[in-house]
Amino acid sequence: MLLVGTFSLSAAQKYVITGNGQGAGSTSFAAAIPAAGGTVVRNMERIGIVVATSDEPNFAATMATAGGVKNVTPDMEVKWINNEKSAEGALQFQADGLNSEPFWAYQWNIRQIHADQAAANGNRGAGAVVAVLDAGCNMNHADIAPNVISSLAVSFVPGEGVQTTHPGFNHGTHVSGIIAAAINNLGTQGVAPSAKILPVK
Repeated sequence: MLLVGTFSLSAAQKYVITGNGQGAGSTSFAAAIPAAGGTVVRNMERIGIVVATSDEPNFAATMATAGGVKNVTPDMEVKWINNEKSAEGALQFQADGLNSEPFWAYQWNIRQIHADQAAANGNRGAGAVVAVLDAGCNMNHADIAPNVISSLAVSFVPGEGVQTTHPGFNHGTHVSGIIAAAINNLGTQGVAPSAKILPVK
């Protein structure tokens, strides 16, 4: 006998909650998480971030109003497809510019070196040109293209251009993004988001 049925499984959503600062007391808002219907998974006080899970539909909105909270960001939702073990990530963010790019919640490094404070003070690297001597660069990447000086990019590798031709990770692109990813509500914010990048391979 074959029994066929349907059912739904409600899985808890994971959230990355960013505080207004770092260090002692920066994640005091974690005390409000259980009352909002969530569970603390990890408390990273040194960088002002708490990872929590919740299946409460209003969790994000409730925590967004908690004292000391800067951002409440849904984390990756991973879905396994067939038996191929392929993963698809669906990210939903709301960004509004400076110090709040879509992946800002993950950029603890920027806050650790106080580059967010420098940017807020207007020190964003305007007028600076940084040569990145590396493995080429994806000069068309939407998050760094506004700051790449492609007309001056140069390759010293015979038969190879600066522009990357292979899909996937490229170290020169990665480094360029850390330095000067633009403030454009697309991805990350660079340490000097108004500086220019000169790719050199």
